[in-house]
Amino acid sequence: MPRGQVVWLARLPASSPTRHELRPPMPEDTDTGGPFEMVEIEAPDGNPTIQPLEVDEKDMPLERARLWTINGTERSIDVYANYADQPLATDIEATSIGSAIDISGEGDRPYGTYTLAARDAGEPDGDVLASASVPVDEGDSYSAVLHRAGEFDYQMSIYRNDYSPSQDARVVVRHCAYPETIDWGFFENGETPRIPDDPRSGTLSRGQWQEATDVTEQDYLFQVLVDGEVAAFDANYEFEVETTYVVYVVGDPEPLFLPDEPPYEESQDSGIDESQWLLLHAFEVFPGADQADTVTPPTEPVSTTDTNAAIEFDCEALRLYETNRLETEVRATDPDGIVTGLAIDAVDPPTDGVTVVDNSVDRAFHPGGTTTATLRVAPDVPPDRYEVRVIANPESLAQSATCTIPVVVDPIPVARLYDLVDRYQLSGDIDQGIATDLNVLLDDAAAHVAADKTSQGCAALKDVVTLLGDNKDVGVSETAHDDLQTETEALRTRLDCG
Repeated sequence: MPRGQVVWLARLPASSPTRHELRPPMPEDTDTGGPFEMVEIEAPDGNPTIQPLEVDEKDMPLERARLWTINGTERSIDVYANYADQPLATDIEATSIGSAIDISGEGDRPYGTYTLAARDAGEPDGDVLASASVPVDEGDSYSAVLHRAGEFDYQMSIYRNDYSPSQDARVVVRHCAYPETIDWGFFENGETPRIPDDPRSGTLSRGQWQEATDVTEQDYLFQVLVDGEVAAFDANYEFEVETTYVVYVVGDPEPLFLPDEPPYEESQDSGIDESQWLLLHAFEVFPGADQADTVTPPTEPVSTTDTNAAIEFDCEALRLYETNRLETEVRATDPDGIVTGLAIDAVDPPTDGVTVVDNSVDRAFHPGGTTTATLRVAPDVPPDRYEVRVIANPESLAQSATCTIPVVVDPIPVARLYDLVDRYQLSGDIDQGIATDLNVLLDDAAAHVAADKTSQGCAALKDVVTLLGDNKDVGVSETAHDDLQTETEALRTRLDCG
């Protein structure tokens, strides 16, 4: 958006819910992304013109949240969220208001803490100019402003947008410009002298903001002073009822040393772009009670630093024998956000047998809640040592994090077969006599394998399989038979018994 332009958000006065009120004609390059309906009307000279028809829609986000990105610098930028590779907002021109970003609370835009970082436009691998974090929940609206913080430094300041009810206009001034301190003020511009003037003023340090409440509907001249001299002004601000106006002072305003007094008519005709460092953003609000005519004290932004708490994982190392299936629960918690999903990011060395079980993800539904998933190691995973990397928020703009789980799959030794025989005898799945015979065969197999007499060891293990088969369901339960046979055959395979 060109410098000095206004983002208009259309509204229908509550006092006339069925009457459409028309604003003055809008510049051709004005952002019309709001709730407009374009209609053709006839101007006083008889020529048709196109103007926005105002609709009855309030601007406060309901059942969602909204982030605005504002570029108060001399360079075009992209804005990224939560360390994502792709920008959330792209090519925001110098000293302009970017588009609104809706956060639905679902899918890839969950509620939670968002860390916003600005880079030069089209430079995804470039340096981060500045970043800041803010918790986002349903109904929230924030504006994140990149602005100068020194000769070579930048700052990201995040402000909460005020949608509280207001009978008259509300004017918020945010100092996002290079000078350390500015004075600001507005007063009627002489266009409507019969309406009482309602001047306000204040002083801000860089990053601070102030709010003028209960401002009378009127045409105003808004000005900014640096070192006591006018550095920027706009003589055509029309503040209307039930609307919050946010004035961003951006860029690097310097004293203009104007030759005339307010309303600076001579200066306006001189060709100087005296409003280039002012951005005006308007939000419609619900009507409210009459308030005192005040200017609030200077206040710091909601956030100017990264405070995004790290995601916490509960994922323990795993160990199992080949041919066995193991399932375990993985837990992830974002202290100031919501983990929306868990998935396998990588397995090293690669294997297809380590997965997150389908439909096992049980996601949290509030910031600080715990999301769980079931991790499964399949029976066909070969013996080896694996590193399984689990990722939180794998397909989301939310903050991502990973946890690496060591998984050891051991080959079947003879000792493992002894252990199975003993356990199944104790559980009653193998008769004592058969268990004794199996242990004798396993003694032979262990001795031969230890002596590198592989063929004799293989023969003893084959006798184990035969004995199990001969006694299946008659002294050996089906479960004991299947488990012992599977693991004995795995050992025979490792010994290359053929």
